[in-house]
Amino acid sequence: MEDFKHIVDEMRGKGIETALVKRDGGLVYSTFGMDDPAPFISQYLANNSQLLMEQLGDRAKEIEISFKDKALLLIPVGSYVLLGLLKGKEDRETLRGYVQSIRSML
Repeated sequence: MEDFKHIVDEMRGKGIETALVKRDGGLVYSTFGMDDPAPFISQYLANNSQLLMEQLGDRAKEIEISFKDKALLLIPVGSYVLLGLLKGKEDRETLRGYVQSIRSML
């Protein structure tokens, strides 16, 4: 888990806030404040999006929720979901660049 925290801190240094949530909604680690229900809501969205895509014969690689100035990107990573709070396209590409390393750790 220390290697994961190192990568997350590195991303935070680049302005990307992240969180790791278990498939059941439990929070593992976060660099930004998440109110108590937030991990469960995030997991609910990820699980239901995945189920919808499977029913359509596909698989969700990531789920994006866009806001005016930011986006929340949810990426399934094994039995977890990685959440990234992004400010632009560059952040999205940076986060995606770290995903393979994170998958190998988990």
